[in-house]
Amino acid sequence: MSPSPLPTPANGPSGNVYHNVFLTSPRVPSGQSHVQFTLSQEYFAIFGTPSTHQDGNVVVHTSSYLPATLGPNGSFFTLSTVGGSASEPVWDQKAAQGKVTAASGGFTIAADHSFEYPNSIYVGCGAQTNPPDANTVVPIQTYIAEPGLQSQFFPRPKYYVTTGNYQPGTIVDLTTLGDVLQVDFTTSAVPEASFNLNSHGVFEADKSVGNNGVSWCFGSISDA
Repeated sequence: MSPSPLPTPANGPSGNVYHNVFLTSPRVPSGQSHVQFTLSQEYFAIFGTPSTHQDGNVVVHTSSYLPATLGPNGSFFTLSTVGGSASEPVWDQKAAQGKVTAASGGFTIAADHSFEYPNSIYVGCGAQTNPPDANTVVPIQTYIAEPGLQSQFFPRPKYYVTTGNYQPGTIVDLTTLGDVLQVDFTTSAVPEASFNLNSHGVFEADKSVGNNGVSWCFGSISDA
């Protein structure tokens, strides 16, 4: 499971903005199997470092995180390598003191000018894979830190569900996922949804989904 593409960060990086796998299930055997995902609308400012697996996939691992309040009057975070290191920056609370994010639904991460570029530090938005355990925060949208860059993130409760072999934090190219289930809880009265994956590989919604006000569709990313 991955969040559907979050809005591009305001004042984003010169390089790529990456989408990361959020939640994964154990391997599901065929038959009457059941998987449940528990989601939270709590978000975090994160930074982390990557590792590359034998299959070529890059996984971003959370090094540190802070809970984010969404605007207006949202959180403002500053990262610095002063007092830390090029591979392990620190949250500069003094530099961020008194600053807020005015944009509705957003929070800000600013990297000071102490960063070198390029580097191997990813910054971005994270969420909990096992709420309320904050120690399970994984990246959901990231980019490589750039010196002096100040960007706003706008998380939202919309998700893509697909099949495959992934780890949380894995960077994915959404255009390679094929048909996906998109689930949108933004306007739901009851934030619960049940779907069945039939023998043809197509997701079908339980009748409660519409009653709960959950929006959904199944198809390619370009159609979703």
